[in-house]
Amino acid sequence: MYAQQSQSAFWDRVSYGGSLGINFGSGYFSGNVAPSAIYEFNPYFSAGPGLSFGYVKNDFYRSSLAGASLIALVNPYRYIQFSAELEEVYASQKYENSNVAQTREFWNTALFLG
Repeated sequence: MYAQQSQSAFWDRVSYGGSLGINFGSGYFSGNVAPSAIYEFNPYFSAGPGLSFGYVKNDFYRSSLAGASLIALVNPYRYIQFSAELEEVYASQKYENSNVAQTREFWNTALFLG
């Protein structure tokens, strides 16, 4: 019975969410999925992982993005929160028209502070 109580206590401290989006129009499509989870270690500090995937396509351009991130939240006082998120994303882009075809693939790292 003790194992069930500790497992329940773990999930009581986890918050999860993310984003889901889709856009489309004449010759255009865009979609993204980005789930995330945060574990509250104590009332002052929380952290967790996130994943992201995005896709964009129109008549001349196509792009795919896939990545992961780690976010940390610090709450020194009840109504104040500081955040830091480190994200690593792989991007693949392709541009085509009647005269030119270009492909580009790269990794991008970002640090978001709030």
